[in-house]
Amino acid sequence: MFGFALKSTFIYMVWNKFKKQIITAIISLIGIVIVFAIYEDINNIFIQKQIDYIFELVATKWFLVCLIIGFNIFSFKKAIKENKKYEDQDNSSIENTLTTNTPQHKEILNKKKLKTKSDVILQRYLNKMEN
Repeated sequence: MFGFALKSTFIYMVWNKFKKQIITAIISLIGIVIVFAIYEDINNIFIQKQIDYIFELVATKWFLVCLIIGFNIFSFKKAIKENKKYEDQDNSSIENTLTTNTPQHKEILNKKKLKTKSDVILQRYLNKMEN
């Protein structure tokens, strides 16, 4: 029953966190498919005209594919470094907010018993009943 909701939530969380990387990977795959299609077309033309540029053609194809893959690896590493940097900043900002020692914070921390709103209302009601 909850399988669809869990899967949808997981996909949504992954999409929000890695949206840029997913789009880059999809565009790169499309780029690689285009490179292979262009290679096939040019290869067929060279075969029909009996021109021998196969080595240059294959080298160009694999250079372009390696260039696309290298760009993806570079962008993924950059994204991982940025995520770590943001996580470190978040952790340090949380630690800074936890370690602030204003007089008001010290007063609250030194109380023997912290009262909730309902405790305060009950205490007022009991005080009125006694009077």
